Amino acid sequence: MARTKRQRHAQGKLAQTNRLRSSNQQISRLRPPRQTTTQPPQEAKPITPFQSGGVRGSQSPQEAKPITPPQSGGVRGSYECMVDYDHQPFSITWSGSPEYPDLARFPDLKNVSVHSVHQNSEIAAIWRDSTIVDYGAHASIRVTEHGRFPILKLAYQDDLSIKLIQHEIDVLADLAKLGLPIVEFDQQPILDNGVICGYRMNRLFKVELSELRSRTDDIKQTLYRLHTAGFSHGDFSPSNIMKDADGHIILIDFSFSGRLGSEVPSFFPSWVYADGIYGTNSDLEAFDRYAIQYNVPLNQYEIDNFVTPLQSAVPLSLQSSTAPTFTVQLQHAHCVTFCAHIVVEGSRGVRGTC
Repeated sequence: MARTKRQRHAQGKLAQTNRLRSSNQQISRLRPPRQTTTQPPQEAKPITPFQSGGVRGSQSPQEAKPITPPQSGGVRGSYECMVDYDHQPFSITWSGSPEYPDLARFPDLKNVSVHSVHQNSEIAAIWRDSTIVDYGAHASIRVTEHGRFPILKLAYQDDLSIKLIQHEIDVLADLAKLGLPIVEFDQQPILDNGVICGYRMNRLFKVELSELRSRTDDIKQTLYRLHTAGFSHGDFSPSNIMKDADGHIILIDFSFSGRLGSEVPSFFPSWVYADGIYGTNSDLEAFDRYAIQYNVPLNQYEIDNFVTPLQSAVPLSLQSSTAPTFTVQLQHAHCVTFCAHIVVEGSRGVRGTC
């Protein structure tokens, strides 16, 4: 990208292998730690850092909570993750299933290796003054009761996670200059030994399922404004749709965002943009899936702009016909069946609506 970058020094960071794909795809496949209480276990979820009506995931001082997805431990059948215990980080390693081990008796765990993780004084102070809220593929979310920006996003210590959060901060700065609806954030990033590793931001609120269904137009317009401004999102999903205190829709997690038409950084996983160029296709396909998942009624605008073009659909059967109009059952690229009304226009071909 043709813009000034902050000087980055990512040397000395721990190398970790991230075998999973995105925050949404990772967390949705994970199972939570086994519980010893009679309460049912809570399913691990993607990053949803700003909950209305309290902080989800807050723990008592002596409760251990995983703060990273399970990773390969370097040996077949071995896994590791980071744990927050009494506002201090620990690394644990275990064998067998990638399911988290029972952490109820932490740090005295059977068949689990536990090691403390060194932090400098500044980062240790941040941990002592904050509580884990949630985590994703490359960063965790913490909350503090102090300061103008109570929400903290901290990258993991591996090189990719550090680069992604530095990239996200650059993108947020560009989007803020354009006046786009993004979370208000602190212009001074969080540093770990001089290396940018996170940032502070304002509190946002979860968009409930009913709102995801009723506010499709607002969500669509927010995504459309981003594209019109010349940026892709790269990780559009319901879990990355939030709202501010005034109820305005805010997209979050711009780690894979960038200027349309430009080359993606070499450190991006290849699955994010298959052709290596920032584009809107992944966002539009994700909106298509979102609309289908939440049974959102589509009008002609969505059909033209947010759904796979009619020409790519495969005809399955003829439902009815009254020349020159035909109603056919089609299946588009995402294997979702729908009906379309086709009007034959002589030698010019056909046009259709859903």
